[in-house]
Amino acid sequence: QSISPATSASADSATKLGCDPRGTFMLVDAQMKSELKARQPELFDAWFANLSFSREGDRLRVKAPTTFIRSYISSHYEPLIREAAGPGAQVVFG
Repeated sequence: QSISPATSASADSATKLGCDPRGTFMLVDAQMKSELKARQPELFDAWFANLSFSREGDRLRVKAPTTFIRSYISSHYEPLIREAAGPGAQVVFG
């Protein structure tokens, strides 16, 4: 199972339901963390728990608390993150 990308239509729907863009961000962040924890539970606390995720169309933005963690995650776990994000997702670290 993978998360679906946020689209302007879903953002409009979220606004109509009383959610703000922050609510959409929190949903994507929670879904990605759930996917990664299910796929690699032994690595989750060490590497993925402190990441944050957001969607911009097909782009999944991954933010890390430090440059070292961002570099390590991108070089070791980008395929896992791409798989969890779903087909067609472009993973961007920054």
